[in-house]
Amino acid sequence: MDKEKLILTLLEKLLWEEKTIISSKWESHFIWEYILLRCRNAWVHFWKLESIQDNIKYTLSNSRRIYYWRIKDNKWVSLSDLAKNGLDNDSKICAELPLIEITELEWAEIIPVDKNVIGEFQNIQVYIP
Repeated sequence: MDKEKLILTLLEKLLWEEKTIISSKWESHFIWEYILLRCRNAWVHFWKLESIQDNIKYTLSNSRRIYYWRIKDNKWVSLSDLAKNGLDNDSKICAELPLIEITELEWAEIIPVDKNVIGEFQNIQVYIP
């Protein structure tokens, strides 16, 4: 094997190993946790991250699309604040889906939901226009 091929092979192995290490760390933080997922084309969802396959397909349970939200007491503005402080009863959330899958290309941000406010997301009535 010439030096150029050897260097390219080593670089490829290093890059693959780094991706695997990062993925493992990410998985350990969010698997089986309730999260808010900001999607590129599918709005924001509240759900539990069940598994990740091949680092590109995510299986999610108890999914509820958040159609419109107001953060409790109107004191906060971001999704991070929503995940930490909970939502107001004027928020509009769609019916729960037991299981969905999404690809890595569809999501833009994953935010863990504080354990103290998970019940607010689960118990808010389904919005019917």
